[in-house]
Amino acid sequence: MTDTTTENRAPNGTGGEDTASRISGPGSLFEIFFDPGAVFEDIRKKPFPRLLMPLFLCALAISAFNFSLAQKLGPERIMREQLKSAWMAQIPDDQKEKMVEQAKSAGAVQNAINNTIGIVAIVVIFVIIGLVYWGLGLAFGGEGSFLHGLAISAYASFPITIISMIGSIVILLLKDVDDISFFDAQQGMLKLNPTILLDAGPVLSGLMSRIDVLAIWGMFLGAIGLQKCFRISSGSAWAISILMWLIGTGFVVLGKMFSS
Repeated sequence: MTDTTTENRAPNGTGGEDTASRISGPGSLFEIFFDPGAVFEDIRKKPFPRLLMPLFLCALAISAFNFSLAQKLGPERIMREQLKSAWMAQIPDDQKEKMVEQAKSAGAVQNAINNTIGIVAIVVIFVIIGLVYWGLGLAFGGEGSFLHGLAISAYASFPITIISMIGSIVILLLKDVDDISFFDAQQGMLKLNPTILLDAGPVLSGLMSRIDVLAIWGMFLGAIGLQKCFRISSGSAWAISILMWLIGTGFVVLGKMFSS
């Protein structure tokens, strides 16, 4: 007699579990704001292809902001700011001027290539974060696949990315171009952290920028995703989520140091 319990088993789900989704793909994008536990519980059953929706929308939102920022500042202004950074200090002045002229003369094709590279880079970053979630989830005794890690990466980032990028585009449209710093805008222009009140050096401002309402919300969503998708304890999930926050903080501080 054929065992019918295996008929609904998906290769990217978990063995022995019902893989029928109870929350639709579009519905999960709404529910992740209000009931992330239920969304991640449902995603555990079948993370793919549903993870593609938040991944695509996050990449689209970030690309839309980057495009808007480039249009607002212009290629010459962006290149001149980049050339003032510490990691460009060794370039001779005549070479810097050539780079500025090349940026000014960049055509539509070059801009399209740069935008495409940017989108690919965003997806690669999500994949790397997914790999880290997967590896740490297994290291802490959990059960799951790379797709579960990538789903956590996509869904935990979705609410904060959408809110941050929409808010940043609105601020970008309202703010005077002379008051915008290209490097400061790289983390978005919606600041919900102490940097809006204090003017500090690169290291301290990098640290304070991570004590952010959206960043903390992302930690919370990551911890819930790990707990639900990899079936690990709350303590282990929070330990991983805090570690991810610390790694991200390190990259932000390094970026601030080299851009100053």
